[in-house]
Amino acid sequence: MAASSEGNNATLAYFDDRGDAGRGGATACARGAAARAWPCLTESSTDFKTILAPPLDVGADFSWPVAEMTTSTLRDPMQLQQLCDLCGVPKEYKPILAGPRVACTAPPEGSICVYMDALRTGSMRLPLHKFYMAVLQHYGLAPSQLVPNAWRYVAAFILLCKDAGVEPQLPVFKNFFYVRAHKGDSLGWHSFRAYAASGSVPLFTGQFRDRDHGWKARFFFLQAPSTVPWPFPVKWGQPRREAIRKPAVTTEATKADINKLLARVGGNSLDVVAFLAGRDLPLGRQPNLAATVKLEPPAGAALVESCRKRKSPEPSRGQTMLLRPAAPVGVCGVDHSATRGLFQIAEKCAGEIQEKEQQELQATKDEVARLVEELRQAKLKHAADITRLSDEHDADITRLIHKHSASMDQLGEKIWQQAREMHEADIARLSEEHAAKLQAVKVQCQNDLISFKHQDAVRWNEAYDTGLRDMMNLAVTVYPGVIKPSELKQELLSNSEFPPQAPASKD
Repeated sequence: MAASSEGNNATLAYFDDRGDAGRGGATACARGAAARAWPCLTESSTDFKTILAPPLDVGADFSWPVAEMTTSTLRDPMQLQQLCDLCGVPKEYKPILAGPRVACTAPPEGSICVYMDALRTGSMRLPLHKFYMAVLQHYGLAPSQLVPNAWRYVAAFILLCKDAGVEPQLPVFKNFFYVRAHKGDSLGWHSFRAYAASGSVPLFTGQFRDRDHGWKARFFFLQAPSTVPWPFPVKWGQPRREAIRKPAVTTEATKADINKLLARVGGNSLDVVAFLAGRDLPLGRQPNLAATVKLEPPAGAALVESCRKRKSPEPSRGQTMLLRPAAPVGVCGVDHSATRGLFQIAEKCAGEIQEKEQQELQATKDEVARLVEELRQAKLKHAADITRLSDEHDADITRLIHKHSASMDQLGEKIWQQAREMHEADIARLSEEHAAKLQAVKVQCQNDLISFKHQDAVRWNEAYDTGLRDMMNLAVTVYPGVIKPSELKQELLSNSEFPPQAPASKD
């Protein structure tokens, strides 16, 4: 989306096609009439939907626990002024110490909260470039909700668009970057992350070595040089769903700009720090205070004066016309045709806005229906995957059981074989030990038998000798005259015919 005249940037609020433009017929009519007050805001000069409106206080219903307890550590006004001078902040902007205020609450009137690190290392420069303001308004974020390094990506995108000869546009930016909401202790802060478009590479990569978590406590307020509200939220909020949704690339011009940027990087992502090094950072134009800040005339005077000078030339591009409610019919001689024409234009703008709202509502319904269908298909696929995985799981369990059973059989066979071998070895060893013991017993028995035989022979010989002596003594005693003791010998005693028969008596 191209920007409108930069001289009026301080008075313009940027809205996306699906933004907050048009909140009822009265608001739509007022915005349509306000658009006619700036001749520079024509369909041919801008793609942004630029409408004069105060920023929305979107942060009233949210809570930021850590941010609400973090106060600024900046205490020296001289040091703060030196920092602003070093970062090229124009003298018209007045730095204000935060004191007890916190970053997430509403700042002082006409001010925004700024982090010192966003100026020092984050590529934020004042006056803000028109695309900075468009990004903040589109996402509904205050400047202090962007981490310091987030400004680097936006600045690099603006400079790359300048190098490629294209105008920075939100659809193109969202095609390469998405906003990331931090959580936990960083709840409320946001950053941008680069990602690759379809079939391409990210425009930038970043390895930030100057990260310092103490930046959250180094903030102050910066007051604008005019009483015109900042054209974006100044109090913390959260991005709308339609704002963070990646847009569909529908126009040939957008596709052409995307291709030009991709051709510029040449298929290789650029390091954002190296890309920004030594380059002039993006700046906006100083607001034209003379054209935007005027004393408000009495009620009805502006319209009456306009009716009196209908044939006078239209206001020049740098001038501003303040609109007031139309006077009743017949008052001050107001021309009915002028009033009717103004309200016809307002009604036409309101109708167009309502038609766009209806189209957006229908697109949202279609998107919801598509997502519901995708969810149903995903559930069916999930159920099918669960069934398939359950069957595969059961098959794996059965296979593992069979494998385990076969392994146990093999292990049992191996153990049984080892046990049988050990048993046979034990039997052979015991057999050898038994044979050795048996042989020793046999030898012992034989020795005992020989000893017994020897002892028995000795006893028998002794008994025999004793018997012979007894027999000799008996024979000598019985036959004193017949047997001579000197003739008695062992052989004679062992003779079966001994003792000899006594000779028969002659009587």
